[in-house]
Amino acid sequence: MIIDVSSVVDDLADSYVSRVRQTGAYVNGIWTANADEVTTGLRCVMRPIDGRTRDALPEGVRTKAQWLCHALFDIRTTIAGSDQYGDRIIADGRTYVAISIDDSFNTHGQYTRVALTELEN
Repeated sequence: MIIDVSSVVDDLADSYVSRVRQTGAYVNGIWTANADEVTTGLRCVMRPIDGRTRDALPEGVRTKAQWLCHALFDIRTTIAGSDQYGDRIIADGRTYVAISIDDSFNTHGQYTRVALTELEN
């Protein structure tokens, strides 16, 4: 049984962020990017990442994870082997990469839950 807790997420949403969605396509094996789609003023719940969630993350990003983000808007994460890049989340002037934790849309009701790691250049 799935309990929809989206109203709780909406009540606790205390952070405003922007989502940067990267789109494009592979042309002859080379990635050709379109202009980024930026959506501002999105509300979410951002909390420091806890130890249990950190341990569930892949080895390469485990120590880089900074925040846990609960949101009622769609957040895409990078899918290995696909032509889809994950969204970037901008909060307090810092840019983060959205990392999938689990299929939170199906396990927690109608909201998205991702870990955020700082974007490295």
